[in-house]
Amino acid sequence: MGIDPGMRNTGVALMSYSLAEGRKLLDLRLIRTKKGTKKLGMRAKSDDMRSLGEVIEQFDEVLRIWPPDILALEECPSIRQNATSTRKVALAWGAIYALATRTPGVLTFEFGPKALKSVATGSEGASKAEMIAAVSARHSEFEGFCAKHKITKSLQEHLADAVAACWKAAEEPAAMQLARACERAGA
Repeated sequence: MGIDPGMRNTGVALMSYSLAEGRKLLDLRLIRTKKGTKKLGMRAKSDDMRSLGEVIEQFDEVLRIWPPDILALEECPSIRQNATSTRKVALAWGAIYALATRTPGVLTFEFGPKALKSVATGSEGASKAEMIAAVSARHSEFEGFCAKHKITKSLQEHLADAVAACWKAAEEPAAMQLARACERAGA
C-alpha cells in the first residue's frame, strides 16, 4: 500500500507485487475531507481535528478492505516549509501510520518526494504533471479511475505519489525478501 498523506487529500494505492509478474495496480482511493466551516470564534485547529477525524474514519474503512503487508508513505515535510501545512500533514501522517501498523508485522517505509519522483520519472526534479504522466503510462487503469471519479489533475498528484511509493517500496531489499518468502510459501 502506497500513501501520500494529507489533511485535505490523501492518495492511497494498493499494488500487488510478484517476482514473476511484476507490479499490478489493484485499486486507488482518494480520501478527501470536507472544507471547514470556520465559525466566528472557532479556532482553525478545531477544524483540523474535525478533518483529521474524517481522514481516520475513511482510512480505517480502506484498511478493512485492504490490510497491507507493506506500507510505503511519502515522508512528512520539513518544518522549514510552512509550519501550519507541516503540522497538518504530520497529524494525518501519524494517524495513518498508527492505523496501518496496529496489526503486527507490517513492513513500513518512508520516502522523500525526490525518491518518489526519481522512481517514477527518472528525475528528482520532475513536475506534478510528469509524475501523473509516468503513472498513467504504466497503468492505464489510473486514467480510468480518475475519469470515473472525476478527479481533477490537481488531485491526481496525490494518487500518483501513492503509486510511486509502491514502486519505490518494491525496490527495497526487505520488500524483495518478503516477496521471495511469500512466493516460496505459495501465498
